[in-house]
Amino acid sequence: GTSTIENQYEYADIVFSGTVIEKEEFWLLDSSMFEIFGFAEDSIINKNKRMYGRYFYKYYFKSDFIYKGKSKSDTIIISTGFGSGDCGYKFKLDQKYIVYANYKSYSGDFHGRTYSNGNKICWTDICLRTQLYDIKEIENINKIKNGN
Repeated sequence: GTSTIENQYEYADIVFSGTVIEKEEFWLLDSSMFEIFGFAEDSIINKNKRMYGRYFYKYYFKSDFIYKGKSKSDTIIISTGFGSGDCGYKFKLDQKYIVYANYKSYSGDFHGRTYSNGNKICWTDICLRTQLYDIKEIENINKIKNGN
């Protein structure tokens, strides 16, 4: 089903519009591996990474406007799965989107994780209202933001 704009705006940690300027793959150790096997990320570098974690995409957005949340720069990094069954959103380079994202990961095993630079990982997926830029959606977001 579809969630309402009001529900998604309330649920999201950050809502912004922007254009995809770069895409990059990255890998995260599954946090349950810490508990089950006591692995540290550096101890499995030479092992089968797919067995101990997951690959994701980082999409770099040049933001036009942030409707909810904060960012220290106008480049916002959003992570998601690859698609094809992992709920990842398939962004396209040079396309403009409205992004609803959270610091809580949708898969459950990657909550509270950070990139190597220490910044919190921000996630989106196909179940959120993330979509191609749509002026009607922006008008509704602005109404919610301004309390109308």
